[in-house]
Amino acid sequence: YYVYQMQAPAEKDIKVDWSVCFTQIFLRGLLNFLNIAAWILLLAGVSQCQHECNSGTVPTPFPQMEEVLQTGGQPITNADCIKFFGLTWWATWLQFITVVVATITTFQFFARYKQLKAIFTTTMYFFIMSTVTLFFIADMFSNATYLVVNKLNVASGWEAGTTLVTVGSILSTFFNFIWICWNSYADVPSFPGATTTAPPVMGEDGAEKGEEPTVTATTA
Repeated sequence: YYVYQMQAPAEKDIKVDWSVCFTQIFLRGLLNFLNIAAWILLLAGVSQCQHECNSGTVPTPFPQMEEVLQTGGQPITNADCIKFFGLTWWATWLQFITVVVATITTFQFFARYKQLKAIFTTTMYFFIMSTVTLFFIADMFSNATYLVVNKLNVASGWEAGTTLVTVGSILSTFFNFIWICWNSYADVPSFPGATTTAPPVMGEDGAEKGEEPTVTATTA
């Protein structure tokens, strides 16, 4: 397709293997579907944790919250819960927006390659930013899940929430890596009349090096 659109002569009598195009569309669509499924797990988990926090369910699997409670501080309010899970919500919705944009452009990729290639590259950068935040979320909630399973006796809601966020964030990070690797290559631009041959090196006499200088005879 790239050759057909950009490198073909004026008479484009070129056959394209559309089975390859459809295969790529299917694989991209499958990857986006898996990423959306992982995001649903992430959303369900953070929603459950937010609910448990808003309900004042104690003890919590998060040392930061327990430190406040054990030092005799004020009870944790809904506003505190929103602030505590603020980065988690930010990572969740950034991942959602990025996956949605990637899904929409996937099915238009081969129809409008030139315009959407730039969008795919931009989307890849958003996947990179989302992955960075998901690293932190996965580490935070995997630690909380370990405490819930092995150390603490907490409500089942906390266990379900932290487990879902851990699984969702790790899967999202994995699928993001695949997406980033797939779209991180750089196409070499092709311009009409462009040449990859280096310009000749000229000698002092004006002739190209390696050739005999041309002598022009003049008559008086």
